Amino acid sequence: MLMQLNFILNKFGVSMTINSANSANSANSANSANSANSANSVRDLCDEFNFGSSPRYIFGRTPYAADIIKKCKPHAVVDDFTNESHFNGIPVIKLNEIDVNGIVVSAIVDGRPVTATRTLKNKGIRYLDYFSFKKYAPYKLKEPPHVSSSAFSADYYINKKKYDAIYQLLADETSKETFSRLVKFRLTEDLTPMEYFTFRPADIYFESFVNFRVEGTVFVDVGCFDGSNVIDFIRLCPDYRSVHLFEPEPKQMEQIKKSLGDFRNITYHQYGASNRAGALRFTSSGIWSHMDDAGETEVKINTIDALVNEKITFMKMDIEGHECSALEGARQHIINDHPSLAICAYHLVDDFWKIPELVLSFRPDYHVYMRHYTEGVLETVFYFVPVH
Repeated sequence: MLMQLNFILNKFGVSMTINSANSANSANSANSANSANSANSVRDLCDEFNFGSSPRYIFGRTPYAADIIKKCKPHAVVDDFTNESHFNGIPVIKLNEIDVNGIVVSAIVDGRPVTATRTLKNKGIRYLDYFSFKKYAPYKLKEPPHVSSSAFSADYYINKKKYDAIYQLLADETSKETFSRLVKFRLTEDLTPMEYFTFRPADIYFESFVNFRVEGTVFVDVGCFDGSNVIDFIRLCPDYRSVHLFEPEPKQMEQIKKSLGDFRNITYHQYGASNRAGALRFTSSGIWSHMDDAGETEVKINTIDALVNEKITFMKMDIEGHECSALEGARQHIINDHPSLAICAYHLVDDFWKIPELVLSFRPDYHVYMRHYTEGVLETVFYFVPVH
């Protein structure tokens, strides 16, 4: 029998379902006591970092470290992987140079926050992860991309039945474990559930359960960025039929064409994939490039249905929150071709239910999987594999 999402969340200390008055009161009392003790110790360490006399350090040369430096001057920034002597005016030291009485705030957030805190813990260093520090710091700090605990919590409680429904239809236990842990992390910004994951972006999009056809595959890469996923696909399916890639940014498209120039049957669509033809403003910032009303560039947009004129076998999307619009513009291909899909689902607070709900409204005959490829907020993917 399938476990309810509520019960899986309970094992991480979040109680969403009341089975009986007595058990609920007992569990809530225990959870409240544990949470209070934990919160107090974190708050005390945060206060000591900001107001005490202990040496204070920041772990990692990241944008989050730069933001902390603006608010409170640390003794040093810790980074074992650089020869730079300073970061934003602060001396850079190695891990083994930290004062034994010091406190470290880890500013490693996006990819390997669990590895970072585990490293500090194994060294016997007093530390705070960024999410805990942000919660109790006496000043506002930079929010990690794509996740706001308050916004996600509001969406979760409004649409809880939708979250439960998506959890129930997931195709395997790994997907359910992934879903429940990510929900817990987004609700609480507690890194504990993320200890389940490892940093493995090299594995993204091409999971074995997708059952790729060796011959005759048509791959559509929506949000191509540097073309590396196209190369990964060609290695996996060397006898492919064709590739269609979408990338609206002109300079990025030039680089893609150089990278993929030796490969056959590639169609380059310099458009943003959307649910209509027209134009949108676009902010160009490397992997964070996205559609933006205040963007510095205007780019053309169009639908996948209008631009791809052959049957699609496999489609991948990573377009910084524009996925649902692009899926709407691929509706006829999804209905008629029944392609496998790999759709990123971490940019918007409602992606966890809205993306699968949308795809399954086109065709319900998909197995739905979820995988996550970092220890932080980035790289969550829904896979839709045709039921045959």
